[in-house]
Amino acid sequence: MDGPRRVRSTIPFLLLTTDSSFPDAHTLKPLQRDGLVDVAVDPDDRRNRLITLTPWGHAKLAETDALWAKAQRGFEAAFGRVESESLREALRFLTSDGFATVFEGNLASPAR
Repeated sequence: MDGPRRVRSTIPFLLLTTDSSFPDAHTLKPLQRDGLVDVAVDPDDRRNRLITLTPWGHAKLAETDALWAKAQRGFEAAFGRVESESLREALRFLTSDGFATVFEGNLASPAR
């Protein structure tokens, strides 16, 4: 994450969520307390907050990226490269807007 980001554009980066209540003190304060992010008022719109990774936050992100890559390599070695890609493809589909729309439409339809 380079430079400050408005809170709404940071949601996928921090939590991979679309929860409209984000951010709240339970989510952002620990990251700020631990020195991973800085939070500032947006000078263009004081209702918004700008979130910036600190140097420590960048270092921790690099560390966790390396750990994640190691875990991914281990998973692929155990599960198989083709199977891993198939699983990722299925998960991308399950989290897509297209799937959500069809799924919710089916919930609204009368049972057969």
